Amino acid sequence: MLDITVLSDSKSRAFEQFFDAYGFSCQQMVPALFGTPYCQPSKLLIIPSAFAVRQYYRMLPALEGCRGRIEEFVERGGIVLAYGAGIEGYKYGWLPGAPVYHHIFKIGEQFRQSEVRLLRSACPEGLTFEPGPRNCDAYFTGFNGDVAMATGDGRAVMVHKSLGKGHVIVSGIFDYPDEKLLKRACSR
Repeated sequence: MLDITVLSDSKSRAFEQFFDAYGFSCQQMVPALFGTPYCQPSKLLIIPSAFAVRQYYRMLPALEGCRGRIEEFVERGGIVLAYGAGIEGYKYGWLPGAPVYHHIFKIGEQFRQSEVRLLRSACPEGLTFEPGPRNCDAYFTGFNGDVAMATGDGRAVMVHKSLGKGHVIVSGIFDYPDEKLLKRACSR
């Protein structure tokens, strides 16, 4: 079993290089193949930042089409870490909890750091990023789950939902995940 699967149709292999540096095994594949015999099982599923922006990716219809396979992955103990969609008002209807994404800034603008505080340390999302100044691109509303991290003004920048034996984490923080989350997720 592999440690991590990254769903992407980009030629960039930045995630794989990052995970390889920490010693984690990783595969990158298009969403249509996730959960099929062509996809090796893994413990952590990552959806990259700006996945809904056509200038970067063309995978949105395929991603939306694998809702059932993603749900099954989570119910059996997998962890999903989905980053910001990159388009205003996007609803993650293919994820349990279905949060709605709202820009803090627009793509192409200077990155903004927000002071982020941890609200739920007992959940695995509490290991995703350390509290403090973080690069944030969004906040979430309408989520059926828990707010894990928020900005000082109370905007939810990371949300969490438990389902079966697994977890869904949706993040408006676009830093790479903390090594602690990777170790915890990949040791399952």
